[in-house]
Amino acid sequence: MLIKLAIIVGIVVLGGTIFYNEIERFFPDTISTIPGSLSADVEGLRSEATVFVGDRINQTAAKLGEVTEGATRNIVGGLESAPETLLGENSTLNPIDRIGELIPGQDNTGEETAQPP
Repeated sequence: MLIKLAIIVGIVVLGGTIFYNEIERFFPDTISTIPGSLSADVEGLRSEATVFVGDRINQTAAKLGEVTEGATRNIVGGLESAPETLLGENSTLNPIDRIGELIPGQDNTGEETAQPP
């Protein structure tokens, strides 16, 4: 199996070399321009990819900046309104009344009340 594979690879490499040499002999200008055009194409692709990736990074950074600004505004707004909300709720909060509401059958004085059947 390995011998068959080696023979096939040898034939392909030898055929490729002969084919390349024959084309170079008949069309020397074509062969000389192929590597140059390939390198130019690769450079063009590289520059396009670099620009594309740079633009995507800038767009992502801008979106993250917008999200961060929105979150900061919400946090600051919450921090500014939190003391007012807490003081407003705590000033009307009576712990004894609150406990009485949690225990069924008790009024605020601690005496038992009649429960509905």
